[in-house]
Amino acid sequence: MHVLEVMSTNEGCNALIGDVITSMWSIKGYKVSEESPYADAIQQINNGYMAPLIYNGWEGYSVSFGEAVRSWVEGKQTGEEAVAVLDEVQQQKKESGTTYYGEATELLDTKQAAQLSGQIFLEATGADAALISYNIYQPEVLSNLENGYGANGQILPGKMSEEDITIFLPTGWYDTLQTATLTGNQIKQMAKDGCDLRGNGYPYPYVLMTKDGSELEDENEYIVVICGIPKVMKESGSLNLQDTGIVGLDAAKEYLAKVGELSSATLDDSLVQTVE
Repeated sequence: MHVLEVMSTNEGCNALIGDVITSMWSIKGYKVSEESPYADAIQQINNGYMAPLIYNGWEGYSVSFGEAVRSWVEGKQTGEEAVAVLDEVQQQKKESGTTYYGEATELLDTKQAAQLSGQIFLEATGADAALISYNIYQPEVLSNLENGYGANGQILPGKMSEEDITIFLPTGWYDTLQTATLTGNQIKQMAKDGCDLRGNGYPYPYVLMTKDGSELEDENEYIVVICGIPKVMKESGSLNLQDTGIVGLDAAKEYLAKVGELSSATLDDSLVQTVE
């Protein structure tokens, strides 16, 4: 299997593409000959330098970029030249009638993407609070079992199409926003415990936000938007989730088009609540 990781910084994306587009966990621990041109890539994967493959409409990129990666591995061109091929193909796609919803002017990490999602969902639903889980690398957890229910991508500089938004948005393309009515104490306890999606003892963190930045009173009840539900709560049905009918992507497009220019300054840190 020929898999390499390349990051394009010019409106690019993290891509794991090669002769066969595959998932990272399938070659973790795989042994190759030291003479293999892929030995270095396999070693980096085994050392933990990897990321989940995020679908972002790769059909338009895979052939031309796959050939560029092959040439790179064979020593016929440099990695920078291979990345330039990806940038060129991506730019052509972006110029072919794509609709954009604002533009990111700097790199925002996954935690910041969760915070942005919280702001978007609070505004869209009018909820009192938001609990947005986000993905972190945990070496004990297989890549296919990571957190796909929260923010799980970065926001790269450049114009933002639907595809760019769904890279990080917890609700993806079609999911609607879900709310629950909980006491302030319950919400804070969830934020403290994190989101143990599978009950395996490896929780993912939440970003807890309130719509006006006010602290939650323990005994008061609040409507909270939740992305990422711990296994024990999902199985018990204790959250009694309510479907708002609001598609998360629609809310994000409306919000980002209104904001226009997206950066760390767009994030309202006063809304974020820290739970000890």
